[in-house]
Amino acid sequence: MDKEQKHRLISVLEEQMYRVEDLCGSLELSTEIKVHEIRKSFKRINALLRLFPATLDEEVKAFLQPVKALARKLTVARETTVNLQFLRTMCAENECFMLPGARDLEEQLERENRSSLQALLEGEPVFKVIGNLMKEGRHGFLANFVEVDFLIDISAELAQSFEKSRNLFLTSASEYHPVEYHELRKKMKALWYQFEFMHPGQAEVPGTLSEKLHGITDRLGDDHDWYVFLEEIEDEKYIISPAFKILLEKNIQRYQDANLEILNLSLTDFFRENNNEFLRAISKMQGI
Repeated sequence: MDKEQKHRLISVLEEQMYRVEDLCGSLELSTEIKVHEIRKSFKRINALLRLFPATLDEEVKAFLQPVKALARKLTVARETTVNLQFLRTMCAENECFMLPGARDLEEQLERENRSSLQALLEGEPVFKVIGNLMKEGRHGFLANFVEVDFLIDISAELAQSFEKSRNLFLTSASEYHPVEYHELRKKMKALWYQFEFMHPGQAEVPGTLSEKLHGITDRLGDDHDWYVFLEEIEDEKYIISPAFKILLEKNIQRYQDANLEILNLSLTDFFRENNNEFLRAISKMQGI
């Protein structure tokens, strides 16, 4: 990593930490939006911190440990929001959900969502803790890294991340399992953020690698969200009739199957052996 890239990496991380601080201190944004946006920044920060060399692991891990603990608290609240949004989408798109059972479940999900979001505001002030942690990170280890000389090959890091993701896909593609696809999503999310660092502003440009990666991670995210919802239904977390439970599971599975059909085609193309577009992009970065 040359000095320009090093300083840009630190600058991008600093911007993300500032962003989280602003979100935490905002009086205008809802708790729901704060949770969603902070989690996105956490994932980006985590992915970019992996670009630092192993010699700086101790400082990075010391910062990330409390971040991961706080992220888990936010995840609980986010999952309740996603479940509620998805049920409302199914109700809007399927006439068969115009049933009393659907409204009963929606009310249960609404209560659960309100409770999980409210829990973040009670007791220890989670957003204040997160904001302080970001400030400490900026003024602490990140500021110190400016003065540290280090080298890292970002293209080599991207190639390694790509191979880890491809290997996981190849081992799980023959027999789908949602837990393995969730692990794949986490790896590909990091890959997307790292690639985007080298190619900023391309995620919204149709046909670019960043846009393709973004689309894949979104579909992997949907797959995991529906799996979590199905598991909660199977565990009888909600009070629903047997007939409505069958209808609900059938329709969630229908959404999941349609998503998987497109997702697996996209993954197969992204990880293809011959003339791989992503590996060509890495070779271009290396000047090969």
